[in-house]
Amino acid sequence: MNILDTKQIAVVSGGEFYSGPNLAAASRFAGALGFLAGSFQAGYTAGQWLNQNTPIQRWISEALY
Repeated sequence: MNILDTKQIAVVSGGEFYSGPNLAAASRFAGALGFLAGSFQAGYTAGQWLNQNTPIQRWISEALY
């Protein structure tokens, strides 16, 4: 098994691993994950409130039959 150094990895990947565009893409991805997690939390909280304060389970059950 060969162990590659950073220069060989850069050649194989087609560029420098820690280049500006790569770091910018990683930053945007991390930001998008934070937004996605926040959206999930808001949706989950809204769903819990609806479940506890409305007859939504009955409505869904009736709609499925």
